[in-house]
Amino acid sequence: MTTCGGCEAHGLIPVVSLGHMPLVNAFLEAPRPGAGVRAEPTFPLDLYFCERCTLVQLHPVVEPRLLFGTYTYLSSVAHTNLARLARLADELAARLALGARSKVLEIGSNDGTLLRRFQRHTPNVVGVDPAQNVAALAAAAGVETIVDFFSPRVAAELARARGGFDLILALNVVAHTPDFVGLLS
Repeated sequence: MTTCGGCEAHGLIPVVSLGHMPLVNAFLEAPRPGAGVRAEPTFPLDLYFCERCTLVQLHPVVEPRLLFGTYTYLSSVAHTNLARLARLADELAARLALGARSKVLEIGSNDGTLLRRFQRHTPNVVGVDPAQNVAALAAAAGVETIVDFFSPRVAAELARARGGFDLILALNVVAHTPDFVGLLS
């Protein structure tokens, strides 16, 4: 799903096609009696190699709003993930000496699980996540969350409104971002 931003123009070499697959975490509702079975949408799952940036990637890219408009994975559902995120937050807070005035930004903050743990060290946390449903869960738990895809525009708005951040995290985000160059610039 990730590209260098110019891969299509520079020649993608097909590696393997796994056919058409349904979207991950896109669960269908049970059909209503007498309504028949609704066909599940599928998309090509084809792996390519970019000669320019040497990235192995999926192509074509599924529209991100389709993938993340309503998202079903929650960071808080697995006890092992909760423990891992708690350790990460506490270790980073100690290593960076985060305190009450420190500011933490998480890109792809999901339901705010990691930022809730950072709130033990600083109240100044903000998340950015495109999935309105999980952002609402974060907000309900007291984590300010901007519902949007992180982009240079969102970064500029955050910088104007809040200044710099002491820590910016993005866990499992680059692999889900079609334009990772834009994300990281």
